[in-house]
Amino acid sequence: LPLLYMAFIFAASSIPGGGETGGVFFFLRPKVSNLLHIPAYGLLFILWYRYFSEKTPRAVIYSFGVATVCGVLNEFWQLFVPNRYPSMLDIMLNTLGAGLGFLIVRNRKEYYSNP
Repeated sequence: LPLLYMAFIFAASSIPGGGETGGVFFFLRPKVSNLLHIPAYGLLFILWYRYFSEKTPRAVIYSFGVATVCGVLNEFWQLFVPNRYPSMLDIMLNTLGAGLGFLIVRNRKEYYSNP
């Protein structure tokens, strides 16, 4: 499931910006659509964390690392999409989202239980 979600993120960021479409979230103000990076990458962290059967610190590190690297690569990818551009702010929001995903997982019972 996390790989499918990553494919969705990359597909959404592959839609050219500007013009008539204005990107996938054309109906939102730019600042609001930028804030969507936070829950998007929070969910990515959670999906990767749930993927691992053992809930260990290593699972947290891997999940955070994959979500963060995905966010960086996604911004790099936008160099090649018409009317899209990479943004350091978006990278920070992606990383913040992954951190928020960790905080959500940490406050759930499953974080402390190891099967």
